[in-house]
Amino acid sequence: MFPFTLGFRGGKGVATALGVLLGFSGALAGLTAGLWLTVVVFTRYSSLAALAAAAAAPALAWWLLGNIEVTVTVAFMCAVLIYRHKSNIRKLLAGSEGRIGGRKRDRDPSPL
Repeated sequence: MFPFTLGFRGGKGVATALGVLLGFSGALAGLTAGLWLTVVVFTRYSSLAALAAAAAAPALAWWLLGNIEVTVTVAFMCAVLIYRHKSNIRKLLAGSEGRIGGRKRDRDPSPL
């Protein structure tokens, strides 16, 4: 979540988490990704989809694998992911979070 290529600032945490889930179980990764996709299709909010998938992943890990060590690891990873999305949560609550395919609100019009 802190890649050196981005100056140790944000990025790629959700993709990395999906890779970790895939390492634990293809079914776990598939169901979590499916939940992410479902939320995106209905809301067009990638951050909301990531938060929903992160909230559900520990329960899915327990349900599918029944392994407490994996479940705790997934829960910790997802808690960090949710914490790192705190600014997105604020934007979602304020109604200012950008949607996939939405217009850029903050873009200055070109003087041309």
